[in-house]
Amino acid sequence: MGTRIIAFCCNYCAYAAADLAGSKRMQYPVNVRIIHTPCTGKLEMEHILEAFEKGIDGILVAGCLEGGCHFLEATCGRGSAPTGYARCWTRSAWAASA
Repeated sequence: MGTRIIAFCCNYCAYAAADLAGSKRMQYPVNVRIIHTPCTGKLEMEHILEAFEKGIDGILVAGCLEGGCHFLEATCGRGSAPTGYARCWTRSAWAASA
């Protein structure tokens, strides 16, 4: 199957962009799976670790721009996963940093 990538996308920005692209019939690679999340600021590191443990090759965390979170200060940036607009990891880079 090749490289498998999971994209954790926030509801208001990244997922909305992916949804708009889909409505315009734009395509993205079949090896990418989008996970709809209310806010990437609440994404816990355990979700990322579990994905790598299950053999996922890459992770993309895509959320709102800095200061543009629709949850204001309620959740954005409060989880244990690094936040910002987009962060990417590969399994090999993740293992090297551990």
